[in-house]
Amino acid sequence: MTATDRVQYTRLIDVSRTEQSCDVILHNDIITNDNIGEEKQQKVSAGVLRLMMISCEDHPPYGPSENTAKMFLDLIEMAYVAKEERAPCTTTSPRRKLQEITITVYEAKQKDYPSTEQEWQSYDGILLPGSFSSAYEKEDWIERLKEVIQSEIHEKGRKTMAVCFGHQVFAHSFLGENNNHCSRSGGSGGLAVPCPASTQVGRFTFQSSNLKWLSLPKKSQNLNSSINILYTHGDMVESLPKCAISLGGTETVPIQAAVYFQKQQLPKYDEVPYAYTFQGHPEYATKTGINTFHNVIDTLNEKGKVSDESLKDIKKSCLEMFHLIQEDSISVMIEVAKIFTWF
Repeated sequence: MTATDRVQYTRLIDVSRTEQSCDVILHNDIITNDNIGEEKQQKVSAGVLRLMMISCEDHPPYGPSENTAKMFLDLIEMAYVAKEERAPCTTTSPRRKLQEITITVYEAKQKDYPSTEQEWQSYDGILLPGSFSSAYEKEDWIERLKEVIQSEIHEKGRKTMAVCFGHQVFAHSFLGENNNHCSRSGGSGGLAVPCPASTQVGRFTFQSSNLKWLSLPKKSQNLNSSINILYTHGDMVESLPKCAISLGGTETVPIQAAVYFQKQQLPKYDEVPYAYTFQGHPEYATKTGINTFHNVIDTLNEKGKVSDESLKDIKKSCLEMFHLIQEDSISVMIEVAKIFTWF
């Protein structure tokens, strides 16, 4: 794919919205062909957050890329608005005052990636979203993606947010050629495997085990570290490399989130992670995302992976708890953006 064929999705942010509730109708997106020329690469705007997305699913219900990009545009915009409400920028604040968010799509299944270092550096960060594929499959495009994670993202410390399949393939890219991996008690490699407890669907809550890197606003004395996110996955991360730290998990899925550091060892206190990965889907808690979530679980029901009775209960529970799910999902995005200095 050439630069002239690549699609970019742009969300314009109405500055007046930062004084309103984040429960508002989101703006329409501007879709353009992103011709990444030298002049555009060198242009730096404090009001524009430029992200690239390595799209890993080109079919509904999670795909195609346009749908996936819109979910993340919704999430990032809602997070920015919510953060402005909680702590508005001042004239002395170093935080970026956003006017525009752009997501440029690269297609992993076409082995489509930036061709130069300059092109990589033209982005503030990388989004690595979900897929119906598995990280341990021996597909050429997955093998290439793992190589890119190692050579272009890990080695160079490029800021990356990954979810679901992205969370799994990120860890699995650290699996050695001899399949040496660490157990849950520690080791040197990452490993993605099928969930022993079968397909996980619905709202799940896990406790953050590292408040330095994932601490949501305090809701009550007992819920300070609990995180509610929507899930749809059949695989999970069983182990992490030494350069990563688990941010918490559950009995059935022990590693629900992780942060990664460049050094191949446990980080020192003052080191900052370059990657956040999540098993859940914070992007589901948006206008575009909730429709996608329902379409995904309907598809899983049609494939016999979710029973009719469970489907009904899941939809009811998610509707009743959606405000809490959305609040936590937005807070997760704010935490990532804060560490990455996106806003």
